[in-house]
Amino acid sequence: MKSQLTKFLGFKQEGAQTNGEEISQEQIKNVKKRDIEYLPVDKIIPNPYQPRIEFDEEELKELASSIKNHGIIQPLTVRKNSEDEYELIAGERRLRASKLIGLKEVPVIVGEFVEKEMAEIALIENLQRKDLDFLEEAVGYKKLLETFDLTQKELAEQIGKSQSTIANKLRLLKLSEEVQQLAKNPNITERHARALLKLPTEELQVSVIEQVIENEYTVREMEELIDGMLAEINGEEEDEDNINVVRYFNDVRLSLNTIRKTIRDIRDSGLEVEFEEVDEDDYVEVKIRLPKE
Repeated sequence: MKSQLTKFLGFKQEGAQTNGEEISQEQIKNVKKRDIEYLPVDKIIPNPYQPRIEFDEEELKELASSIKNHGIIQPLTVRKNSEDEYELIAGERRLRASKLIGLKEVPVIVGEFVEKEMAEIALIENLQRKDLDFLEEAVGYKKLLETFDLTQKELAEQIGKSQSTIANKLRLLKLSEEVQQLAKNPNITERHARALLKLPTEELQVSVIEQVIENEYTVREMEELIDGMLAEINGEEEDEDNINVVRYFNDVRLSLNTIRKTIRDIRDSGLEVEFEEVDEDDYVEVKIRLPKE
């Protein structure tokens, strides 16, 4: 798949316009060999296989500024869908940026592509970019598997990833739509999201991820919270005394995590603070020392 994509593009992938890299003479020759046309932007519709869900507004503005000053260096690629309509194959960011500055027409290369080729080009082009988030990447892998009827092993070989990487990404799609939306928060990492899969219900997953976002828990702190919940769930059939003990430890973890976050915030503000935890038989002693000056 990668060789077909490289043969098709023939020059830099989308995004080169924003990083200041020079276009080589060989790339220019490749462009000149093609039939470049100009199409109205309102005649170009999105590629249905585009895995990217969200586009960074600041990056689009930067790209729009570059296009305004230097023009579109790399033409978009489209296929004719009907007499008056074209489907975008590659160049979603360039198209969006062009609309931001009010361009009426954009340079394109019109090619003939079947559905599978459209999916291949759009998905691999995006998957090879560095700024897809982990959920968009997972959706991209899923579409490639379904579109080309591949096994995870075959896909891993095609795109140069390990099979375990593919499998771990796909597992994230077991999370509900609500949880996936919450996982878009910039403080939520892929490891945070994977930890949620330990919880048996969507309700618990939502509860935990909301606490993580609010308190800015690390992955370790989140795992402690989840372990406490699972201990409570697994102990539901035990006697009431044991249940109360589990709840006690769960409450202690929550309280300690809140204190630790406060200490981090104080230190981030530039104030030196000493923090010590002492775990006694009947209680946890927390010592905090703040300088008076």
